[in-house]
Amino acid sequence: MKGMGMEFKGLDGRAADPILVTIVANIIFDVRPMPEALVCPLAAEATIKKIPLAHFPRDLFQVGRSVMILRGLTHTLGMHVRAAHLWRGYAEAALADPGLDACAEQNRCYDDGGCVALA
Repeated sequence: MKGMGMEFKGLDGRAADPILVTIVANIIFDVRPMPEALVCPLAAEATIKKIPLAHFPRDLFQVGRSVMILRGLTHTLGMHVRAAHLWRGYAEAALADPGLDACAEQNRCYDDGGCVALA
């Protein structure tokens, strides 16, 4: 998650609990059925409220929204799909790319509004 530019903090301001980060990663990027993913993110008991996001790249926001829509569809249709299994090869290839750090830095620059996008 950190390698994608996502930063979590615990409610006490310290490092976030890695177990909660894993749960949130599955909520954001996988469509498999899990109780935590079916809780409204605005509910008091929502996992996402236990580890605030300090930074979330704008380009990943649409991915997360798409996954949540797919989760709703697969849940309604009674399907058990593991998107993480489907995306694993793509993610491993991206992480093996030596230019990944430069791309991540460029994305952070765009997210922070400090870079000018080329038309």
